[in-house]
Amino acid sequence: MCHRKIYGVIGLIICGYFPATRAQTTLTVEQCVDIALERNLQRKQQHLLVENAAIDRTQTRLSYLPSVNGSVSANRQFGTTFDSFSFLRTREETDFVSPRLSASLPLFEGLSRYYTLQRQGHLLAAEQAAVEVVENTILQTVLGQYLQIIFDQAQLSQSEQRLQLLEQQLERTQKRVAAGVGVEADVLNLKGQVAAEKLTLVTRRNQLQSDRLSLLQQLQLDVLADYTFVVPDTAAVPVGTPDSLPTLPQLLEDAYRTMPQLREQQARLDAAKAFAKATRGNLSPSLSFMGSLGSNYSSNVSRFLPDRSSLGDQLSDNFFQTIGFQLNVPIFNGWQVQRNWQLAKNQIRFTDLSYKIQQDQLTRDVQRALLDTRAAQARYQAVQEQLAALREAFAYADKRFNAGVLDFYSWQESLNNLNRAELDLLQARFEFYFRYKLLEVFQGKALRF
Repeated sequence: MCHRKIYGVIGLIICGYFPATRAQTTLTVEQCVDIALERNLQRKQQHLLVENAAIDRTQTRLSYLPSVNGSVSANRQFGTTFDSFSFLRTREETDFVSPRLSASLPLFEGLSRYYTLQRQGHLLAAEQAAVEVVENTILQTVLGQYLQIIFDQAQLSQSEQRLQLLEQQLERTQKRVAAGVGVEADVLNLKGQVAAEKLTLVTRRNQLQSDRLSLLQQLQLDVLADYTFVVPDTAAVPVGTPDSLPTLPQLLEDAYRTMPQLREQQARLDAAKAFAKATRGNLSPSLSFMGSLGSNYSSNVSRFLPDRSSLGDQLSDNFFQTIGFQLNVPIFNGWQVQRNWQLAKNQIRFTDLSYKIQQDQLTRDVQRALLDTRAAQARYQAVQEQLAALREAFAYADKRFNAGVLDFYSWQESLNNLNRAELDLLQARFEFYFRYKLLEVFQGKALRF
């Protein structure tokens, strides 16, 4: 009987709250979550950070390839000049052209490049996990706002039913007074209750509009459009007993394994460790292979080799190739390399503390979520029993009041107690539904509404 009345109230919300003459768009909680994820600007920003991290990792991979560079220098020199190409000392204007093509390939850098690539991979994983953190925040926000609207609608519907009941009672009392079997004071009291209930109706309607506005703003939808919010099937999540809920150790194990905020912090910790290794690699000697191609042109060559003085002839005659190895041994560089290594080690400690802080926060969140779910479960079961008793009490009080053997204030108190219990039951049911869905988030389950 209790459930039938609750679902009857919900049915009135869905079918009768908005005027039928206005065009309506139906929104479910799944659609609201999807729209929020699609349009949320913070999520879009985070995806750009993922793209940047992927670009950085690709660039680090490409750094394993040789670097190749080409250059051409052309200049005219005035005054006394010693021409190293023609071995002449001259005071004439001299034109020089020197094309170069060089390549270098690092052979060993203390594994610095390898650990840099590892670091970029960890940073990419961290940014990807950060996207999931944003998505979970959006999910919780939208779910809470959506269920608040459903509860607001239930409150509004109950006020309408209560107002209708008071108006009917006022009409019956007026007839009894007219027949000489009632008192005028009851009529006046009922008129006051009707006026008070109309004020409550306005207040609850305003609250519904305010919460509706917050959700539509979150979804970036037209706030002037007409939407019908479908009540989720809360019966699909049975209240059950305390034993039906997961235990705290189970929840913590699932949360530590699946929650993206820990995976993000772990990835950043791994990135900090890889960066420290890469920085330490800069303390070791580095070996590189180098090669170059080049040639030279000088306008002075025409003075003693007129038949080989053209640009093409000289570039061909002076063409040279160079190969070699370069060994760099860091000895002293203003303590820069050692400083960077010390900073990298401190970054590891800092990131490790960040991981532990996030883990502690997640532990508290899981503990609070389980406690809130158990409290909502116990509250629902208690209110359910209370409502059954208050329903019988009001039925008895209503009969006595209509028979003229119960005063108005006692009848009003019985009605108020019944209405509060009905709202408490609705609120407890919706709260349990919301809390249980949050537990599923901590368990890493895909949410189904």
